[in-house]
Amino acid sequence: MNVLLKDLTFGARSLLKKPGSAVLSVVVLALGIGLCTTTFSLVYGVFLRGLGVEEQDRLAIVGYQNLELEVENTGVPMHDYHRWREEQRTFEAMAAWRMGTINVSGTEGPERFDGARISANLFDLLGERPVLGRAFLPGDDGPGVPPHTILSYRVWQ
Repeated sequence: MNVLLKDLTFGARSLLKKPGSAVLSVVVLALGIGLCTTTFSLVYGVFLRGLGVEEQDRLAIVGYQNLELEVENTGVPMHDYHRWREEQRTFEAMAAWRMGTINVSGTEGPERFDGARISANLFDLLGERPVLGRAFLPGDDGPGVPPHTILSYRVWQ
């Protein structure tokens, strides 16, 4: 214990003699720890934690690719999705979504939010339920049906 105390005293005296190197050391350590924490958070969130739905190993994403135009992954047109869903025999179910922005109008004027247009069965396929209200019913996404909306908690607030 006496040796440790002498080492700490010597280290403190050395840092007081050259405060510039002490500040530089603290900054480098802080940046290194911050970078490691950020990298771990990204790796954990993307690769280790997963999607947070049951049986996520049974999910697959289907898309188009056009090798002639060197387009690797494009969305599936809605008419193709409906045809695939009716004709396929490989999957238990298929659902569709398209990310985008959505304008929501309120008493203070319209606001733009990130959102998605989804098929009526997506929540059922993922095994998720809204906190309040109801999920989409079969046919809510059919042609000529008025649009239905599910808001996130943040947008609702």
